[in-house]
Amino acid sequence: MKTIPKLKHFAILLVIAITTFSCSNDDDESSVAQKSLYEVAQTYPSLTTFVQAVDLAGIRQTLEGTTKFTMLAPNNEAFYNYFLQNGYSGIDAVPQPALKQLLLNHLINGDFESNQFVGGYIKSYATLPGSETTKLSVLVESNDVVKFNGTAKIITPNLSARNGTLHIVDQIIPLATIYDHIKYNPDLSILKSALDRNPSSATALALKGTVSAPYTVFAPSNAAFTSFLSEYNFTSLDNVSDALLEDILASHVIIINNNLASSFTNNQMLPSMQGQTLTVTLTGGGTKITDANGRASTIIYPNIQTANGVMHVVDKVLRP
Repeated sequence: MKTIPKLKHFAILLVIAITTFSCSNDDDESSVAQKSLYEVAQTYPSLTTFVQAVDLAGIRQTLEGTTKFTMLAPNNEAFYNYFLQNGYSGIDAVPQPALKQLLLNHLINGDFESNQFVGGYIKSYATLPGSETTKLSVLVESNDVVKFNGTAKIITPNLSARNGTLHIVDQIIPLATIYDHIKYNPDLSILKSALDRNPSSATALALKGTVSAPYTVFAPSNAAFTSFLSEYNFTSLDNVSDALLEDILASHVIIINNNLASSFTNNQMLPSMQGQTLTVTLTGGGTKITDANGRASTIIYPNIQTANGVMHVVDKVLRP
């Protein structure tokens, strides 16, 4: 008979304990939800270099504001590898303007959890040199893991903050050149092979960012190259002579200009690196680029913005 009151007493204590634990959890979750992206990053030992970089770059206020962002925060190992690869002794050795642009390349407008990323291009807050508004493109791959610009993978996802979501990534997301974005995109693998034929050619060096910029590039897709090879009875890219291949590649590069699709005008003339003039046509469906031989290529994916120019994917190879 004496056990019944004891059981009642135990049950009451259990209810109190569960209620207290539940309230404590709610308080913890509420506390996390009240933290800014910057404050969330501060709670992770693996992000100490990232937090220091944010302070040095002068973007702490951005990560503490009310605008919703998605922050792809590189961990300490990612920064260490970046320093080794670029000859920096540490975070203090990175020039402040370069560090700021590097971090802004990890900042995305809007609040995205990892499962909301889909394959394709998004814009970061890094900008084309000399511009405050032309934002760089970042290629997203969303297969088994979410990857950015062919390198950085999300390893700790969905850290919620009051002003967005933070994901920890395992590498620095590079400020990609035109060549980099060709390399990252599997639908441009034949174009990459063509550029790699002679890595020190004028065209290859230009697209890699080693000479004056910016450039506008009309990048033929794999389907465009396959059709071209068939049309001219080449069994493969290897059968195209080095001289002809370089002329073909140079025909797709517009020198010293960053022509976004919105800036094209009908019948606009564009001087190519190869020497011929290309003509823009805005009538008859889509934006078409016509070479001196009358071959018209249509832009099928515009405005892939890189650190040394802009790339538009086209559906036909132009002929010098």
